[in-house]
Amino acid sequence: MKIVFLSVLVVLSMSVFASDMTRTVVKINGQPFSVQEIAASYSRTKAIQAEMLFPEFLDRFILQQLYIADAKARGRDTTNSFKQACRQYRERIIRKQLASQNTETERRFENYLQEQPPKLKVAHILCAVVPQASEQEKELARKRAYRLYARIEGGEPFEQLAVEASDDSFSAPNGGLLPAFSRGEFEETFEAAAFALEQDGSVSLPVLTPYGWHIIKRIGMECLVDTSNLRNKFDRMEKRFGSGMEIFPRRLTREDSVKIAQQVEAFGRNILIADSQRKYLLPVDTEQVAAYFKENKKKYRLKQPLFKGYVVECTDKKMARKVRKQLKKEVSIPDIMASLDHRNSDEKTVLRIEKGVYLPGQNQTVDKRAFKQKDLVADSVYNASFVYGKVLKTKPERYQDVEEAVMSDWEKWQHGEIKTLLAQKYPVEIDEDVLKTVNFDGLIVF
Repeated sequence: MKIVFLSVLVVLSMSVFASDMTRTVVKINGQPFSVQEIAASYSRTKAIQAEMLFPEFLDRFILQQLYIADAKARGRDTTNSFKQACRQYRERIIRKQLASQNTETERRFENYLQEQPPKLKVAHILCAVVPQASEQEKELARKRAYRLYARIEGGEPFEQLAVEASDDSFSAPNGGLLPAFSRGEFEETFEAAAFALEQDGSVSLPVLTPYGWHIIKRIGMECLVDTSNLRNKFDRMEKRFGSGMEIFPRRLTREDSVKIAQQVEAFGRNILIADSQRKYLLPVDTEQVAAYFKENKKKYRLKQPLFKGYVVECTDKKMARKVRKQLKKEVSIPDIMASLDHRNSDEKTVLRIEKGVYLPGQNQTVDKRAFKQKDLVADSVYNASFVYGKVLKTKPERYQDVEEAVMSDWEKWQHGEIKTLLAQKYPVEIDEDVLKTVNFDGLIVF
């Protein structure tokens, strides 16, 4: 009797749990979402953003569902472009799933991919020099290249200068972007300078090749996201040499089909969300952000001091004095760099000027000159280096001083306004009684 009673108790407990999981937590425009659906979505989000708490997740979940409701109300999910995108995505993941079943072929393909030489993506600005150019023309090209480099160092966008000033008509319209290349594919001097750039976003000094002076920006190593061409080449090799012959036809299991359907559905939801975001989200407006910062200025007290201004790293004291005088006159960085005659300086002279906002630990020159840190390595800061600006201890002056925090809060404010607007069109009902009885952080979803 005890065993029978225990079995009945277990069955009853499981029935109650199943019933709890099907309870509706929230309705959006009449569509119900159960405990299980919300918990599963929360679990997926936590896997990506472990620090997110449930109230913030629920707020974001509701906004996303409102975006979807709005896109559907406008008929976005019935358009041919939407259906085609979902169909193409489904075909792509089916091909991937089928290909992954042949593990031996996939292992050989992975090895084949690893054998491919890495490719580097860069952009460049060319100040062309024709072979028959005079010495005066060559010197003018060199000066133009260094002036452009100074403007980049001064903060002007590389891509914009490439469009405006590069003599390479092929790459200039695309911000100077070149096709990805491996070693041995480009001119040797250009290639050496490009591969010497260690960090994405770093820019080289002007480099002379037979084509003229180049300023090179590293974009990054090419990721083999689209390997379709390599895959086709590999499959042709497999067929030709016979090592990729398949004995059994590949088929999708029922479990595969369910997973693929879920992935396609999620992909479609993302398209609808993005469509509504383009309609409602405002582009970043500096005046609006500045006004938001001014209204909420009291909440942005600094947790640690920061320095805002110019950092001049220099080895020549005479040159440093000239730069300081120019900064006091509010001369721009490009004009300062262009006005200095580097040819009369020692070849080992170093001069770098940048403007920004710095926290302790972000720049050694700032740490030593502005924050007066004494525990730095003696040779880590040049003797002629200096800073020109001010240290803020508790109160930021502009939103750029605490830009990351202000932008995050401004975006949350904007999302809240959009959510309020959409909720007036598409009703949102939250069952607070259900929320009180479910611990979504401790819930395990099978």
